[in-house]
Amino acid sequence: MRIAIAASLLAAVTGCSLKKDPKPKGTGSAAGSGSSTAPAAPAATAEAPKAGSGSGVAETIKKLVYPEAKPGDVVEDHFGIKVADPYRWMEDMDSPAVKTWVAANNKIVDTYLAGIPGKDKLHARFMELLSTEGYGLPVHEGKHYFWGYKDGKSSQPFVMMADALDGKQSVLIDANRLSTDGSKAFDGYVVSDDGTKVAYGWADGGGDWQTWKIRDVETNTDLDDELTEIKYYAPQFDHAGTGLYYSRFPKPQPGKELVETDHDNRLYFHRLGTKIADDVVVMEGPANSTEQYWPVASKDGKYLVIMIGDGQVGDRGVEKIAVMDLAKPTAKPAMLVDKYTDEYIFAGNIGTKFLFQTTKDAVRKQVVSIDMNRAIKAVVPEGKNAIDGVDVVGNQVIVNYLEDAHSKLVAYDATGKKLHDVELPGIGAVGGARGDLNEAFFAYASFTNPPAVLRYDGGTGTTATWKQAKAPFDPAQFETKQIFFPSKDGKAKVPMFVSSKKGLALDGSHPTVITGYGFGGISSSPYYSAYDIAWMEKGGISVLVNIRGGGEYGEDWHRAAWHQNRQTGFDDFIGAGEYLIAHKYTSKEHLGAIGTSGGGMLVGAVTDQRPDLWGATVPIAGVQDLLRFHLFGQGAGWSGDLGSPDKADEHKFLYSISPLHNVKPGTTYPAMLVITADHDVRVPPLHSYKYAAALQAAQAGDKPILLRTETQTGHGAGGSTLQQRADQQTEILAFFAKTLGLQLN
Repeated sequence: MRIAIAASLLAAVTGCSLKKDPKPKGTGSAAGSGSSTAPAAPAATAEAPKAGSGSGVAETIKKLVYPEAKPGDVVEDHFGIKVADPYRWMEDMDSPAVKTWVAANNKIVDTYLAGIPGKDKLHARFMELLSTEGYGLPVHEGKHYFWGYKDGKSSQPFVMMADALDGKQSVLIDANRLSTDGSKAFDGYVVSDDGTKVAYGWADGGGDWQTWKIRDVETNTDLDDELTEIKYYAPQFDHAGTGLYYSRFPKPQPGKELVETDHDNRLYFHRLGTKIADDVVVMEGPANSTEQYWPVASKDGKYLVIMIGDGQVGDRGVEKIAVMDLAKPTAKPAMLVDKYTDEYIFAGNIGTKFLFQTTKDAVRKQVVSIDMNRAIKAVVPEGKNAIDGVDVVGNQVIVNYLEDAHSKLVAYDATGKKLHDVELPGIGAVGGARGDLNEAFFAYASFTNPPAVLRYDGGTGTTATWKQAKAPFDPAQFETKQIFFPSKDGKAKVPMFVSSKKGLALDGSHPTVITGYGFGGISSSPYYSAYDIAWMEKGGISVLVNIRGGGEYGEDWHRAAWHQNRQTGFDDFIGAGEYLIAHKYTSKEHLGAIGTSGGGMLVGAVTDQRPDLWGATVPIAGVQDLLRFHLFGQGAGWSGDLGSPDKADEHKFLYSISPLHNVKPGTTYPAMLVITADHDVRVPPLHSYKYAAALQAAQAGDKPILLRTETQTGHGAGGSTLQQRADQQTEILAFFAKTLGLQLN
């Protein structure tokens, strides 16, 4: 369920994902059974809100009339607890009743947001902020450099190439040609070791199901080979470039793409020019296995390292590791780690020593080497700061530490001796690295500066900006403060980053939106977002809260809010809102919350628990049904972090915090915009459908409960095209402006 709060650093820089997050972070059915026939959903009718001034807070509107969502009669016995699931029929997402209900809700959103003063100008501003150049991290293979590039005009990125880093460049792949309507979203590329071939992928509608093709660099034409049924993990070339290793799932039945559980993943080798049916299985589990295989080729081209997870690699925070000697392609992979005990994320190799970021014997993580005899040796032992990424560049080990949730880079030699700190432009976050020998490239971003690509010289230990995105605003008008507030349980000082225009008076008047994640040990670091810039330009405040459940301070911070302790992270987020109100940054009427994926679950939960605290909330792609999440798509893997609904003790605490099951009829809820997407495979839309239906039925106040289902886009609903991204960000900001009192004109 791992997704960045805004965009990944690489996506922010390039407009495309060059590589899946190397730390994607977690079965059976509930006791008893039930069934329900889907009732018909009539067409939507809604009384349009008064146009008003856009102030939102003092505005009185007529109560919306929502499309009927007739509750079914499903009631199940879960370990002696009678659990009703009245909207079970919405799990049949392709049924006419559900489709009609979804379309009616989209119409209500259109009506509600229509005519907000300044909305059209806001959309134009987003187009300006999003229409900027961006560069990906260069890859040097064979005779060429390759990098991702967005020109600020096209919806999809390009893959560029040149013989020298700053030499004459040409377009190798134009992702805008994948489809005429932008429905095929570019999903990354991989270069062969000799630089003669590039594999590149796309996903229909921006979902998780990927197709990969192979392009010949010299002729700039595609080979006939096509790899399908791929999720999460990019294919990897063998050293000679004659074939690729790739991780493939069984093809789902038509109509089941969103809900088919992840199972029977296999690692294959495809030799170029041969039939897919002849591909060789390299690794597989027993029938109905939930294991998954993430192949990563070593930078020297000699080995294939295979990270193995129970569910998506990283979801449970424990991995097994196998390695193949690519000089012996018929040999069975050798196991380096054969038990699920600790996290192992491959960083690179130095000869026959394979380096990993790991939680083994280190709650803040350390770097270890494992040789072919399975001997484990500490290279960079655990320190005072948590590790959030490791890369091997030549014979150097570059460690990305989190110092109070922002990046600090340190370079070590192969023995673990510190060489130097790596200079960064300021308080921000680093993603990367890509490079070899003594040259590497990092993506860098902060809240108030556009993303940059930094070039690291391993010989001198210096960094310089290779490319800097240029956006049409003055960063000097903004500032970011890091604030620490005491947790409810008194066990932690919780940090948050508060960004705004400089010199705002603390008088409680400023519309403020806070976000967070706190799931799966994923760290939330500074990021750049056009949404935040537009919000702050109008006088709003943007806040990132580093709640427990994330990895900002290591495994202790993570485990403080997992399983039965999940409420701890929710309390941290609520505490951040209370702090901002108490210290006059904002007030309840002006306070909003937004979160995506695990953050969408967070926002759903805190809205249920403290509806009085928020003026408006926006949960995006949230996991809202915590009693059935494991039955769909990627969900089973999340039980490593959430707990399992099929275990009595874990079911109890999941039931107590499940957003869907804690909606209370007759409650006055804040204004809400629940967002999902029709191609979301990770968190299928059914979660948001059931949650929104329950809220609409329960709402006792006059604030709107809106459901937006984005089309032709996937998890996070960010959109594949420039227009989609501008449309969605305009809707979200306009919704917050109307409900929290931000003047757009």
